[in-house]
Amino acid sequence: MPHLAFSVPFHGSPIYIVKHYGKPYIPMKPIVEGMGMDWQRQRAKLKGQFNTHIKKFTIQPSIDSQPTTFICLALDNFSDWMQTVCPNKVNPQIRDKVIQYQCECDDFLHGSWAKGESRQIPHSATEERTPLQTAVNRITEKYGLSYQAIYKIIHRKLGTKHRDELTERQSIEAIDHLLAKVIAGEFLDKQDDLPASVPKQFTDDELCELCWLWSYTHHMANYMLDVEPILKAAEHRLTGAYYSMPRESIRVRNAARRMLQRETMHIECDQWRDDNWRVLNRMRIDPPAK
Repeated sequence: MPHLAFSVPFHGSPIYIVKHYGKPYIPMKPIVEGMGMDWQRQRAKLKGQFNTHIKKFTIQPSIDSQPTTFICLALDNFSDWMQTVCPNKVNPQIRDKVIQYQCECDDFLHGSWAKGESRQIPHSATEERTPLQTAVNRITEKYGLSYQAIYKIIHRKLGTKHRDELTERQSIEAIDHLLAKVIAGEFLDKQDDLPASVPKQFTDDELCELCWLWSYTHHMANYMLDVEPILKAAEHRLTGAYYSMPRESIRVRNAARRMLQRETMHIECDQWRDDNWRVLNRMRIDPPAK
């Protein structure tokens, strides 16, 4: 049976995201061909350097389309593959397109995945998990337990492995299961097992500052890319740094973004929020411009 996938337009070309056991994978042929590169050469590279991170999925992007089998790379490893592409070694006619994909595509895919905007994504949608996430948030705040510990209880009960696997009915079952444990006082017992000497690593205010640091870094990298052609024309001594630093930092910036997304999962935010946490609107939803 084909895997369900959803497409997102990227500079005029459709690219796809496949969900497999709660984890996003990217069909790579549309990406490579969208950049104008040779698929067979990149296919060999994927099988050689990224063999442990690829899977073959047969997907059906729409009801009226034919199922097609693609080599798919885990989204977590997408930026690593992008760094293996050297713009200086490709055909000059596609160099700008390759640089555009390198600078924007990874964040665009993470942003699209975070949106969960397509109704074709199987299992539960983000809005279906909201009551469960609220319940988990309150338990962690009241009893000092970690999110991992609480979801471990849920997965043990329901036989699941990841929260994205939970259907709407399973989410309701999970809330009922947690409520029963609260009433029985089981989480009070868990508090005694917590090491008193291990403080929380960052306060919420500190996490907010780190999120803004990430945002400023993205802006600065974008400005450097805009200024680099001017410096090159002027033969300025900083031309090389303004060319290489924004591109070389892509992987680190993307990794920092994913870590901050993970550490701020307990912070609720929406597009109308107007305090310092509005930075999460961009981090979680909008693909950052570079």
